[in-house]
Formats: sequence, structure tokens, C-alpha cells
Amino acid sequence: MSSLSPVSSRRLARQAWLPALLLAVAGSVALLNLPAAQASPAERGAHRHGPAQLPQPEHAERMVDRLLMGVDDVTAQQRSQLVSIGREALRDLAGQREAAHKLRERQRQLLAQPTVDAAAIEQLRQQMLVQHEQMSRRSTQALVEASRVLNPGQRAQIARRLEARHEGLRGGPRGEGRGEGPRPERHGQAADRAAPLL
Repeated sequence: MSSLSPVSSRRLARQAWLPALLLAVAGSVALLNLPAAQASPAERGAHRHGPAQLPQPEHAERMVDRLLMGVDDVTAQQRSQLVSIGREALRDLAGQREAAHKLRERQRQLLAQPTVDAAAIEQLRQQMLVQHEQMSRRSTQALVEASRVLNPGQRAQIARRLEARHEGLRGGPRGEGRGEGPRPERHGQAADRAAPLL
């Protein structure tokens, strides 16, 4: 696993406001793409919405309000535009989510057959990739639309808050846990740290 320098990490965190914006406005882009959809519940975090639990369009207003907490000079028009973007995206993604569910169900059926049809599985895999691409494209469209509603200063505020939140979830700059302080010592680790080899 490669590690980023502190400067690179901060730069990535500042750029990460866009996915977080969609998370707040239209569900998590990260959880709509294939790698994140394959993550375990522990990796995703129990508080987040997975692809099967995409927030409903009526939740867009609450998500936008959470996103904009502490952001200066947000107008009623900006808020209204973001809510509208979120509702439309969630509506579209709900239909795509249903299509994804049907493809996964078909995959289970194919794999349950006495003889697995490799060609049918491959064809289904390609359909799933197309479907994931459609979801990703719609999510990205919502991101771009939402980014145009906020001014650079507001986007910077959101980026700083998300960076601080990210650091808190990691337990600090060194990533020592999930916001609960340093990770507990494993058996033998404390002694190893107390007396390092020279």
C-alpha cells in the first residue's frame, strides 16, 4: 500500500469536496462505483448509505442543509438549486439502482445452475459494467451541476471542514484509528516500541 506525503494528502483532501458534495446532495459517489460497492460494511462505515440504501429524493433537503452548515453567505437560491439537483439525481439513481439489483439477481440465478454458462456470465459482467458507468456518469453530472452553484470561497470552506472531518475519522494526521484516539496495542507491540532495535 503506497503512502502519500502530507502535502499530497492535504491536496487530495481539498479536492475531495466534490465527492462529499454529492454524498450530501445525491448520495455517495464512492459507494456508487464498483470498488466501493464491493467494500465490506466495516470499510464503508455503518452510518453511510450503500448502493442498496441510496437516500430517497425527499432526503435531499436535509442532506443539503448538513452540507451547508457553517458555510458563509449561502443564499436561499443556492440552497434551492442544490436541493433540486439532489432530488433529480436521487430520482435518476433510484431507477439505475433497481436495474443494478436485477442484474445481480440474474447473476445469482446463473451461478446457481447445475452447469455455469461462462459466456452468459461474461455477457452479464459487461452489462454490469455499462450499468455502473451510467450511475457514475449521472453522479458526476450532479457533482458538476452542484459545483457551479457554490462560489470558490464556499467550496473552500466545505473542503476545509471535510478535511478536518477526515482527519478526525482517521484519528489524527498519522491515521491512528477511527476518531477514537490511538489504536490499542497488540500483544508484543508495546515492548517492541519501548525497545527498538538499533
